[in-house]
Amino acid sequence: KNIPHPDSLVNNPKLCVEELAFALNSQDSLISILFSGTRSAILVNRLEEGIKQQVFLRYPKYKDDVKWNIVLSFMIQGAFQISIPYTKGNKDDIIDVIEVVGDVNECLIQRFLAPDKE
Repeated sequence: KNIPHPDSLVNNPKLCVEELAFALNSQDSLISILFSGTRSAILVNRLEEGIKQQVFLRYPKYKDDVKWNIVLSFMIQGAFQISIPYTKGNKDDIIDVIEVVGDVNECLIQRFLAPDKE
């Protein structure tokens, strides 16, 4: 609910991954209680499912496109993996990595999804 426009994963991937990572990070205490240990996979998979659902409402013809699904999964799962396990780390280091991951995501969008964007 903290991510106002999930389809921005395609339109502005750097901003979206930052918003997603910071939203997850801000809820770390609650997430660690509700989804501790192996249950964290449940959260990230549901998060991915929900964001993809929103993206594919905007881009319905790509719902079954393998490239779109792989890239979106990578971006969503990556934002989760750089947020939750490292919440106790140095915040500046985490922010630096999140920014670089945002840059990588922009490259992925340009390479695999941009030519197909509506």
